[in-house]
Amino acid sequence: MSILSFMTPNNPPEPPAFVCEDKEATQDAIAAYGRAERRVQEINVDINRQVAALSAPYEGELATLKERKAALAGGIRAWCEDNKTLILPKGRKTARFLTGEVAWRAGSKTVEVTGEAQGIIALFKKKRLKRFVETKESIKKAAILQEPERIQDIEGIAIRVGEEAFAIRPFDMAADQAA
Repeated sequence: MSILSFMTPNNPPEPPAFVCEDKEATQDAIAAYGRAERRVQEINVDINRQVAALSAPYEGELATLKERKAALAGGIRAWCEDNKTLILPKGRKTARFLTGEVAWRAGSKTVEVTGEAQGIIALFKKKRLKRFVETKESIKKAAILQEPERIQDIEGIAIRVGEEAFAIRPFDMAADQAA
């Protein structure tokens, strides 16, 4: 069964372009909706097949080119690393060639915690380095939903009732054709 749900508030922002007149018209509209939905799926499958057919002849060449690029990049980097002092102008990080350039860029500093985090946190606290310890507090919304009566007199917090959702679930094609 195909399901397409529309999560909409009870008061849609604009009136619908099409309105069913009675129950029979609504049943017919749901059947038409199901046919349209299935046709969209068929078209998407067809598009994917065509894309696969168009790209298939190039898969081998693309794989070969990717391998070639990786091999060339490895060779270029190896030579440039070995000759870095010769090809880089003093204080520069980019070497220019007639056909292009290579560059070295320092990555950003990062902190790697290699020991046990709790032990390191305890040591930070002992050495009065609490500024390196992050304490995060947040409101437990799930707990509030379990005991909503406890927060009734607290300003700044409220429990909202979920909006009603509307879903259209057309039956499968066999049931659709029987209508």
